[in-house]
Formats: sequence, structure tokens, C-alpha cells
Amino acid sequence: ADKANEYIDNEAPWQLKKTDLERMYSVLYVLAETIRVTAIYLLPVIPESAEQTLNFLAVQKQDFSFSRVDPKNALKTSTPLPPASIIFPRLL
Repeated sequence: ADKANEYIDNEAPWQLKKTDLERMYSVLYVLAETIRVTAIYLLPVIPESAEQTLNFLAVQKQDFSFSRVDPKNALKTSTPLPPASIIFPRLL
């Protein structure tokens, strides 16, 4: 998760949106795939939040498994996503 945060900070897709849309899409895909894998690993620890995350990424329930953490089960581009919702509210 720390490396993904570092990656998104370094790649700055909010700036790429103005200069290189194709690269922006690539960066966001890599981030989404990283979130998918991280959520699967977190299922035993925070099952409800991890499941919400996977649902938001339109991952099918049968793919909520450690055995599905490999490139052949990566997210498919152009998959419609459900409306966004807050999974981890900010604590004040």
C-alpha cells in the first residue's frame, strides 16, 4: 500500500489528465489492480471493508480468493464500475 501511494504521488495522474491521457489511464489501472490484490490479502483481517473494495472494482465473488491473485485474473479494462461510495471514512 505504501508503494502504491508513492507510485500515485510520483505519477500524478491529475497532471497527466492535461498532458497524456493514455498514460493517466495506465497509471489508474495499475493503481486499481494494486488495490484489488491488496483487498484480497486483507479479506481475513477486514472482511467487510475488503469486500466493499472488491465490489467497487466489480470483482466477482468467486474471485475473492488468494488463488486469484495473479495476472491472468487481473481487472479487465472497460469494465463498468458501480457508483463510488466511501469505504474508509476520514477520522477527525
